[in-house]
Amino acid sequence: CSIAVNAVVENSQRELIEQLSRGGYNYVILKGLSASNYYNKPELRLLGDVDFLINPKEKENIKALLKKAGYIASHEDHICHIVFNKPKAHLEMHFELSGMPKNEKAEVVRAFMNDVLEAARTVNFGENCFNAPSNKHHAVILLLHMQHHLLGEGIGLRHLMDWACFVHKTAEEP
Repeated sequence: CSIAVNAVVENSQRELIEQLSRGGYNYVILKGLSASNYYNKPELRLLGDVDFLINPKEKENIKALLKKAGYIASHEDHICHIVFNKPKAHLEMHFELSGMPKNEKAEVVRAFMNDVLEAARTVNFGENCFNAPSNKHHAVILLLHMQHHLLGEGIGLRHLMDWACFVHKTAEEP
């Protein structure tokens, strides 16, 4: 069952990347396949949906692009993302990171993350080729996401595994 879910998510990510590439839009894939890249066996990380970060200035253009591709938008008033659905596809277009502090520290985090799209790295494995955050940016993304879940919905094993695999794979890097 999880293999089938992963295949559906991977297919919807490939379709999303085709749409964004054709439109010339920059993005990074948050968590999901980006996080699975840190696992010794990436195919073992369970996927849920496709979270991607865009330049907030391009939000309306990308929203129109996805609607034209048959996606239905919801949660358009959310503070950090818009959800897009169509059969066998669930996307979250982030224009702000989940878990962003709600105090003066938010500007420090935003300044650090300012070049996340420009510093993206290309990840290739299997049939998947996509833009992922640099390791330094991904560390912040994973920590903010864990904080968001810890304080709200509850933290899960997948969050802890993502962090553990990230630390293990990147520990030797400068």
